Amino acid sequence: MQDALNPLMIIEAVADYNDWECNWLSDTEVAIVIPSLSISYEVHFIWEKEGGHLHLICFSNLEAEKNSSVDFLRLLMLANQKLWIGSFSVLENNIIAYRHVLHIKGVGANDFEALVDEAISIAIEESDSFFPGFEKVLQHGNLSSDDLDLLSLGVEGSA
Repeated sequence: MQDALNPLMIIEAVADYNDWECNWLSDTEVAIVIPSLSISYEVHFIWEKEGGHLHLICFSNLEAEKNSSVDFLRLLMLANQKLWIGSFSVLENNIIAYRHVLHIKGVGANDFEALVDEAISIAIEESDSFFPGFEKVLQHGNLSSDDLDLLSLGVEGSA
């Protein structure tokens, strides 16, 4: 991506095109709000200009307990094993988040827009797939192996 072009401006344009709320938090960070199947996600993009990296962090209001259960940690590990791109983690404020880093140095503006669309789509799909399981474990304390199998299938279509 050319140095003169701020990738966050393209992300803002993608948000505007999709009618998503977009907020600039600094000159290197933008946050967009994306409604999904049952909840809304905040997706933060943090631009690291020197390294040519764009950090994506996708989260909702789902909060892990400070002393998370073994079942929650097991589910977090299993979810990460099933992902090809990105990973789930617990942020410093105990919020569960999907994270991914895009290397954008040398990517043209048109390719970058497609890359952002794909990264957002993957973040939302993976969050929609695994957040219900995280929520169930946090509320009820455990998941059966059948629950884990169902979570790994993914969701196709809509009800």
